[in-house]
Amino acid sequence: LMEFTRANFSDVVLSLAKKNNIPVENIDGQKQEVYKKQLSRKEALYQILRDAKDWFKSQLNNSLGKEAMIYLTSDRNLNKKTIDQFELGFAPNSWNDLLNYLLKVKKYSLELILKSGLATSKDNSDKTYNRFRNRIIVPIYDMQGRVIAFGGRSLDGQEPKYLNSPESEVFEKGKTLFAFEKASNSIRKSDKAIIVEGYFDVISLHSK
Repeated sequence: LMEFTRANFSDVVLSLAKKNNIPVENIDGQKQEVYKKQLSRKEALYQILRDAKDWFKSQLNNSLGKEAMIYLTSDRNLNKKTIDQFELGFAPNSWNDLLNYLLKVKKYSLELILKSGLATSKDNSDKTYNRFRNRIIVPIYDMQGRVIAFGGRSLDGQEPKYLNSPESEVFEKGKTLFAFEKASNSIRKSDKAIIVEGYFDVISLHSK
């Protein structure tokens, strides 16, 4: 075991990188400030997405989410344990309830809400509204267990049937495999994986 002070830590990192032929860019000054701002922005996105996930869960478990809960338990045959494990939620059929909650209760800026993909606005218009309406909400996580996006399944036939969060600083669709963070340990142990197409195909397999 080795203990490094803040003063010599960078020297050790650079020495190890040199020994292993790994290029390292020493970030300082203006670049360091930019990097700090990027980290701060990402942390804010993780926080707002986590708060939204909790809000969606609360909506599924109140009277507004009754139809969505029936769909999950009857049509999809999911039990309470699986619903809780995947932290499924519900977005009521409203244009601004989540938006108002994030703005007025949680005090997030409109800019951050738009960056998170939870709300959207029409081109050349000041009107901002919830992205997800009357949909079952499936949180999407990264390997660290942080919410990075959502998938929403329509309950009333509105198109698209499945609506995803747009890409953001914390979500790249092409680099994200749904529920991989839940299956990774089993994949390592068994040296095999089963890949299916849809959110609920994955969730159903986990409920077996």
